[in-house]
Amino acid sequence: MQYDFWFYNNNQSIYFVSTTPGRGATGSATLAPAGCPVGTNPLSLVSGAYAFKFQRVPNYIFEPFGIAGAINASLSSDRGGNPLGLLGIVASSSLGQSSITRQESDAGRFQVNDDCSGGTLIMNLSSRPIQYQFYFRSGFREMDVISISQSSPAAFGVVSR
Repeated sequence: MQYDFWFYNNNQSIYFVSTTPGRGATGSATLAPAGCPVGTNPLSLVSGAYAFKFQRVPNYIFEPFGIAGAINASLSSDRGGNPLGLLGIVASSSLGQSSITRQESDAGRFQVNDDCSGGTLIMNLSSRPIQYQFYFRSGFREMDVISISQSSPAAFGVVSR
C-alpha cells in the first residue's frame, strides 16, 4: 500500500491516508519511548487510571464490536513475591445488534515488556474475555492496542491517561 502523510505535534507525529485504489485506510503514528526510564520498575509505567475505547477491525463479514470504559492499573505481587500488574475494569460493550453489556465491572492483569516498548493487557470481562498487545506512545501516557486472542473479534484502540 502507498500513503500520503502529514506531520503534526512539532513533527513528532504523522497522520496518513492510503492512496492505493480500493484500499481505503487512515491512521497515525507517533514517536515511541526509546527504552525504560533508569531505575524504574516497568510495571509502574502502567500504574494509574485510564480511559479506553476499542473497536473491531473493519470487516464486512463479522458483526461490529465496540467497548469503552475505564481501567485502574495497580501493582501487587503473587504468592512468590514476584511483581504482578492488576487491572480494575468498568466497561460497556456491544457486539452487533444482539449483545449489549452496560457498565460491567471485572478484573484483569497486565505485563510490560523488558524493553518497555509495550506489553499485554488481559481483560477478563465475562461478556468477552480478550487479551491485547499494547505499545506505549506519548511518553508512556497512551497505549495503542490490538487484540491477540484468537477466539475474539480482531479489535484495536487506544488507552489514555
